[in-house]
Formats: sequence, structure tokens, C-alpha cells
Amino acid sequence: MKESSSISKNVRLETKKVFFTKDSEHPYGLEFRVILSMDFNEFAQRYVSSYKAFKFAENNKGKLKTRGFLLDSGYRCLYLYELLENKKRVPSGQEPMDDLKTSKYFGIVVKFKNEKSIDQFIYHLKSFLKKHFLSLDKKYEEYNLWREQEDKNHQRKLEKAKSSGYEIR
Repeated sequence: MKESSSISKNVRLETKKVFFTKDSEHPYGLEFRVILSMDFNEFAQRYVSSYKAFKFAENNKGKLKTRGFLLDSGYRCLYLYELLENKKRVPSGQEPMDDLKTSKYFGIVVKFKNEKSIDQFIYHLKSFLKKHFLSLDKKYEEYNLWREQEDKNHQRKLEKAKSSGYEIR
């Protein structure tokens, strides 16, 4: 069953829980994608930092951890720009991890040992997305107000030029 939740005015997170019968070690899966409004997506692509990443790991007992440094062993990373594109990028010449890859149908797939890890992952992913997109939402609204004002100023100039006898091209 697909679920959708709002992150901000212009961002939504869609998730779908999956049980993989042929994977005995990591049978619990989550397919998800981040959906952005069209104009906001273009705006966000310009302002998203390429090194910001959501880092997570599941220990041997199936407990999810979301803290750690980039070089900590066992941590998996989803970079913010990958979340915008809903595609896990893999360095050339390497295969994607079986428990962290891109689905042809939905978006990014993450697999876990423990069922509870999925809900914890969703909670922490939402927090990560809100942290980065709420401030971008505010910048986007300011940018739109500025563009609106510029369009109004341009329209006034056009009307003034037209009333002064200029041909508008």
C-alpha cells in the first residue's frame, strides 16, 4: 500500500512497504520517492548541496542508527541530490548494494532485517528532508515574490512606453 505525506508546501514523500520473500537476511523493504512541484524542483536543484547526505545503518540486532560520520563503516548514504532525482547513483564500475538501490518502478529501495527499522527510517528521513526543504521553501517563496514584483514593474514600463507612443515588440 502506497502512503504519501507532506514534508513542506512543495515537497511530498511517497512510501511503499515491501516484503521480499527471496531475501532471508533483509526481507523488509521500503520503496520511496521524494516528489517536488515542477518549478520548485528546478529551484532546489540549484541550491541543494552536493555533499549533504542522509546516513543510516542497521546493527546486527536490527536496530536502526542515523548518526555517524561519512567514513563510519556500515553506514549507507543517500545524498540529497539523489533524493531529488529519486535515483541512487553508483560510482562507475561498481554494482549497487543489494539493500540500497533504485527501483525501475517507484524510486529508491532500502532493505532491512527488522520490520521496525522501516518506520524509524521514515521518521528520520522526514526529519532530514524537513531540515533541508523548509528553509528552501522559504527562499522559493521570496524568489517568487521578487519575480512577481519584477513582472509588475516590467508591465508598468510597457504600459508607459505604449501610452507614450512607442511600438511594443
